[in-house]
Amino acid sequence: MAVGLILMDWPGTLTSSRLLAQIQLPRQPAVNLASFQQNIDVFDWAYRLGYHGVARSLRYAIGLNLTSSMLKSGAKKKWKDLQDAFLTFGQTFRPNLQTYLKLQHMIFKDELSNFNYDRQLSAVTLATNWSFKTSMEIQPELGFRWERRNALMESGLYTGMLINMPPQRLGEYQNMLYAWGEATRLRDRRNGTARVKYSVWREFQPGSKDSLIVHLDLLRRDNFFSNPLSGRIESLRKSEQGITNFLTYRISETSEFRLHTVLTSTKVTVKRLDRGRTTASRSHEDFEIRNRMDYRWQYRRLDSHFELEMGESAVNYDIPDSSGFSPFSRRFATLGYDIEEKFTRIAMRFFLPISRSDSLRLYTELQKVQHDNSDLRNPDSYDEQRWQVSLLHQRQINPFFTLSWEANVFLKHFVYLHEQFSAQNNWTRLFQIEPRVRLTVPGGFLFVQSVGVRAQYVDYDFDELQPIRSSYVIRDFFLQDSLVANLGNDLTFSLNYRFELEELGSLDWERFTSRPRTQWRNHWINLQFSQEIWPGFQYVTGVVFYRQARYRMRQDKEGNLLPERIGVHTNLGPVLRLSYTTQNGSTILFSGERQRVLPFEGEDYYVNHIQLSVHWRF
Repeated sequence: MAVGLILMDWPGTLTSSRLLAQIQLPRQPAVNLASFQQNIDVFDWAYRLGYHGVARSLRYAIGLNLTSSMLKSGAKKKWKDLQDAFLTFGQTFRPNLQTYLKLQHMIFKDELSNFNYDRQLSAVTLATNWSFKTSMEIQPELGFRWERRNALMESGLYTGMLINMPPQRLGEYQNMLYAWGEATRLRDRRNGTARVKYSVWREFQPGSKDSLIVHLDLLRRDNFFSNPLSGRIESLRKSEQGITNFLTYRISETSEFRLHTVLTSTKVTVKRLDRGRTTASRSHEDFEIRNRMDYRWQYRRLDSHFELEMGESAVNYDIPDSSGFSPFSRRFATLGYDIEEKFTRIAMRFFLPISRSDSLRLYTELQKVQHDNSDLRNPDSYDEQRWQVSLLHQRQINPFFTLSWEANVFLKHFVYLHEQFSAQNNWTRLFQIEPRVRLTVPGGFLFVQSVGVRAQYVDYDFDELQPIRSSYVIRDFFLQDSLVANLGNDLTFSLNYRFELEELGSLDWERFTSRPRTQWRNHWINLQFSQEIWPGFQYVTGVVFYRQARYRMRQDKEGNLLPERIGVHTNLGPVLRLSYTTQNGSTILFSGERQRVLPFEGEDYYVNHIQLSVHWRF
């Protein structure tokens, strides 16, 4: 990967995911960061520093990013470190002519993965930006890159180009063009990225618009998959073309129609290069099309929404010599067989205020998925159908008291098309009802309680032919309370409690009977006090508690099923959070949580969750 892909994305964060060819100076003040986090046995440190200013007519920006992660397992420690720094200068010669110079250096070390990722990258880039009267800008870039990986030192030329044409009116249509690309040519490797995007749209009348977006993406990444000195490289080549269309049509003042279409075609090729020669190659071509139609209709107090979505995708492989590739390359273009998938989805939403105090919401959805796999040794082609219905009724009894209840029904039928997998064909049925109470009192008092019952039945189509019954049922009961109260002097008390009772058992759907096997009883408690002692400074203190008790069902002499406790798992510990925010937006945050864990088996131990971060501006 070229150093040019590592850019400072202001304010104050460093990212390598945004692939931009353009060198830019920050337009906003940098937010600097120093932080430490511990989550159980993973420790993370981060320092991000940035500053920019003007010296006479020369603008400049400085950035430093240091991140480190450590995984501690017993006495062993494994580290992953990133050190990145840059210095950018900008000089304006004319209102429409600017020149930039950027220097970068990065060191990356990784002991957590099994791949050869340790590297050092250095770069120098020179860019010139021209702006025209049409607001169109062109920015060519030229630079040099140095990369060291183990004992191998590579260097090469870097080139980049940006063309940006903001919306321009041609006739009755608005047009926009955005194109950029960059390439790095090292001794044995080539890396490059390019994107061209053209958009055209028009508003025919208020509320009626049509737009078309065409894009072309190209990508090449050459990477060593063994010792870099061996000269063996796997080269990933990817090209994607796509068309996106948005259509919005206002039928009347109360109805609107929308159509969204996406069509993409992608080809991914992975080549094995041995000292410049192609010794193996494989590829796959992907195709996807999605259409979504939305119709919204409002009549008096009724708000209805209808959706129809259809799509199709296909993956076609070309693997003439699949045995010549290492497991490392599979993450680029997975070895597999041709796959086709189609889906259709229909959904409807209705919202109806019955009166000033009552409202009703209904949601229904039907979806069908057809998955075809060409693998004759593992023909796991299947059809899947899903039905879902959700009904919510809410009644506001008075300005302080609201009562609501929600019911959900979900059905799924999963069918393998080949007979060798037919024993896994099954129905999934899920039923849930949850009433909820909300009480508010002026002065800062809020109480919310919900109670729910949920049952999930999984019934296999040919279960009676199996030696052991596979069909099962899971039943849940849960109670959740939330209380927030203002105790005065900016002191707030909050309490969250949740109780769950879950039961798993074997199922005979035809007779609608079940035999319980195991039970879980879970308790969660989170109690906190928070207060703003003086402007900008706030503290939170509290305690967290979690307890799970597990039971197995045993049969006594009379044939009755009785729960027998297997064990109990408990987490308990204090919580402390301190934060201070200054008038210019700088903040200091400390969050600490230490829990004592009493597991089902073994000795007690402690887990820590600690965060300390400082954000500031110069």
